[in-house]
Amino acid sequence: HIQACGILAVFDSTMPPDDLRLTALQLQRMIRHRGPDGSGVHLAKSAEPGRHHVVAHERLAINGGVGGNQPLYSHDGHASLSINGEIYNHKELEAQLSDGRPFATGSDCEVVVHAFREYGLDVASKLDGDFAFVIVDEKTGELYAARDPMGVNSLYFGYGADGSLWFASEMKAIVKHTERVMVFPPGHYYSS
Repeated sequence: HIQACGILAVFDSTMPPDDLRLTALQLQRMIRHRGPDGSGVHLAKSAEPGRHHVVAHERLAINGGVGGNQPLYSHDGHASLSINGEIYNHKELEAQLSDGRPFATGSDCEVVVHAFREYGLDVASKLDGDFAFVIVDEKTGELYAARDPMGVNSLYFGYGADGSLWFASEMKAIVKHTERVMVFPPGHYYSS
């Protein structure tokens, strides 16, 4: 068994919301072995009529205890994060953020969603750690995905026939829903 969290995200799907949520729940079962300590799924609104997003997570608790269940959310609740990784400089980053509000969890990964609000596209360059993550921001309609420079944590992506963008920790979770599955390259980020 792989000792890591499992992430799944779909951006800009034309599936009806209930169907997309059900599909995400079914696909999460394929990666559940990665995260036996918790599951979460968030159906996100899209600015595009008839399009929807979903962010899902299978959690292996390393830091944060019970309070680190994912997806993790920005203070305003509009940005949702699914991450596999460990952020070594989370305390330093939290202290540098201009928004001094306390975090909702004890997870070292929660800093990522708040740092995204402050640093935008530069967020991945601020992180010291191993990570693969996807953030969906309902307020801006933006998708942001990133993977650490060493590629410690796996991340795959592909495009659906409807133009949607799919991400997962393991390719088996998205292969039937995408035209081609590709490795998300280490040390890169994607922003819609």
